[in-house]
Amino acid sequence: MRKHITLVFAVFVLLASGVGTVAADHEPPSDAERMDIYHGWDHGRLTIAIHAGKGVPQEMVAAVERAIATWNEALAHRFGRDVVLVDVTGRGKEAAQADIVVQLNRSNGMNTGVARCDTTFDKRNADCDTRIWGHQETPSKWAIFTDDQLYFLAVHELGHALGLGHADPIMESMDVMGYGWMWDSVPDHAITACDMDGLEAVFAWVLAGTEPAPPTVESIAC
Repeated sequence: MRKHITLVFAVFVLLASGVGTVAADHEPPSDAERMDIYHGWDHGRLTIAIHAGKGVPQEMVAAVERAIATWNEALAHRFGRDVVLVDVTGRGKEAAQADIVVQLNRSNGMNTGVARCDTTFDKRNADCDTRIWGHQETPSKWAIFTDDQLYFLAVHELGHALGLGHADPIMESMDVMGYGWMWDSVPDHAITACDMDGLEAVFAWVLAGTEPAPPTVESIAC
């Protein structure tokens, strides 16, 4: 089974920062009504590599590294060692063939993210190309991202790479997989219980101890 999914969003104005990493023993509730499921994986050890383009500042790389750590903390709480993001940045061939490749580029006036994923369940070559444009050194009529806001953008895009769709209602929800945080202040948490419930649907085969299989639902209730 093979799927090709393109996910795009643009962030225009964000007013606050101060995002914290979710504690492993605490998953805040989500204000979303539903979480869409976009795709699945046929293995739980997902390699991820960060490729920074010319002129990308270290702060942008650090935001993605922080997002990886946040997801791994939450994944360990639900899946133990069975689902994990393994950072292989800089490891030559392993980095080039990573399941998730994060391409970082300087913004040209808008802050955007795209996750383009191909997943298959008949061989272990699923891959997900994730691109983030999100750093500006001069004011823009669109947005100026703080380090924390770049981090929240990275958490969102990696959520797509893991298999989550969007939170519904998308424009109002403050869930990281929604868009509500774009128009208001950034929440003080990154990942909610509904995000993780969605990933349990993505990796249901891991929890069941069965052979890898694609998700059987297209969304879950939050």
